Amino acid sequence: INIFNTKLQTPNNEVITIPHNITLANPIIDLSAMDKRRVSITIGVSYNTDIYLVKNLISDILTNNVLVLHEEENSVNLSLMNSSSLDFSVKAWTKTDTYWDCLYSLNEQIFTALNENGIEIPYQQIDIHMKNEENNLENSIKKLQEPKGLTKDKVKHVTEEMKKNSKSKKESN
Repeated sequence: INIFNTKLQTPNNEVITIPHNITLANPIIDLSAMDKRRVSITIGVSYNTDIYLVKNLISDILTNNVLVLHEEENSVNLSLMNSSSLDFSVKAWTKTDTYWDCLYSLNEQIFTALNENGIEIPYQQIDIHMKNEENNLENSIKKLQEPKGLTKDKVKHVTEEMKKNSKSKKESN
């Protein structure tokens, strides 16, 4: 092992030189080297959710799951107040050879528990609020009139429909 590279000698008496910049830029992660691994899951719930209920439900799941190592420190924490969800970080230790079974089992149990308790798992969405609806309606009508080939009757019909829809929305609010 030198300062800039490592040299290996093969059984055929060949010398392989491995520059350290390649080794540092491409680390090898051995996921099976240790006898246990930590499962990390992020769960997002709606902002109107009782966070203590979520923590208790998930903690109970961790306590009762036979694949989770209970002698290790497992945790459930509110980790992020995201744009459309409250995100919980779930950390649980398991044996390396049961990692995937534990991960899948916890995901299924958590999803089921949240659904059974009426806890919403939100998806990203965007609500658009129009501030000046009349101005937007007039601009839309003008845009409809711009393309050639539209008859005046068609523009008139579409304009009346848009005004009706606009009035209905205002009355319902």
